[in-house]
Amino acid sequence: MKALVTGATGFIGSHLAEVLKDKGWDVRALVRVSSRTDFLKKIEVETAAGDVRDKESLKAALAGREVVFHAAALVGEWGAAEDYYNTNVGGMKNLIDACDETGVRRLIDVSSVSVHGYEGFNRDTEESPYVASVTFYGDTKLEAEKLLWEAHAQGRIEATSIRPSMVWGPRDRAFLTKLILLLMRKRFVYIDGGRHIAGLAHVRNVCDALFRAAQTPSSAGKAFIITDDDETTYRDIVENLCGELSLKKPRFSISYGTAKSLANLSEKYYRRIGAKEAPILTKTGVVCLGNDLSFDCSRAKALLGYAPRYFFPQSLPEYLDWFKSEYMR
Repeated sequence: MKALVTGATGFIGSHLAEVLKDKGWDVRALVRVSSRTDFLKKIEVETAAGDVRDKESLKAALAGREVVFHAAALVGEWGAAEDYYNTNVGGMKNLIDACDETGVRRLIDVSSVSVHGYEGFNRDTEESPYVASVTFYGDTKLEAEKLLWEAHAQGRIEATSIRPSMVWGPRDRAFLTKLILLLMRKRFVYIDGGRHIAGLAHVRNVCDALFRAAQTPSSAGKAFIITDDDETTYRDIVENLCGELSLKKPRFSISYGTAKSLANLSEKYYRRIGAKEAPILTKTGVVCLGNDLSFDCSRAKALLGYAPRYFFPQSLPEYLDWFKSEYMR
């Protein structure tokens, strides 16, 4: 199969490109001119210069491809609403249009469970409704997925949505790495004592689901929630990280309601002063740490043959080896 991977210099995209190469696929990666491509060169992936905000570059990158995996997105806790919209929503529109104009039918999107909001989960499924969140990331991923299904219904593409929860593993700079850096600086505080389910999804489990979706024609028109299918809590994560890295365990905790109020005030103040760095407490961080991200991935198991193989803490050492090589040299 001949595939294009957007976001291939990022976390999920780089792992996906590696998996597809290992499976013998012909892989092309869409990369921005400013992106580092050392890893892609190492695994001998073809690159095409472009940007999801530029439809013409997408059309060129799609030439001769049979399927596109859309992993490009603006993620994180801090940034301008316009930037999130242009990349996540505008990028999806451009990709759909480019697929339509080049004849590439199959589009597999790396979406997010954030399309269901962030609160009130208890083994929720793909049938849970869309819920607008308090975050630019979550709301723009929701709008992008709506565009995906609209284009699928119109017959312009054959779409599948893979909705991972909290993705972790080597090359993750947005989740476990931020937790560790806060712990190292003694700036981490539990929310509700760290009792909430983190909803972990190891990056290789996510990539396995993406690959399986491409191999399963009946996955077209469907969304699949992907997790490690366990109930690891934030306290479990923090205590393991502290133990492995010889860090002092945090002693303090605040309630979810207090954390939400503080995050809201912090963000308002930081935006008013034009801060480029995020405050310690952000709305995204608080809703993730202060809720049970508890989801059921039965549909993926039944229709894709998905079976998670990487778990916390058994798969933690490989991530920590990567973290130490990047942040503790």
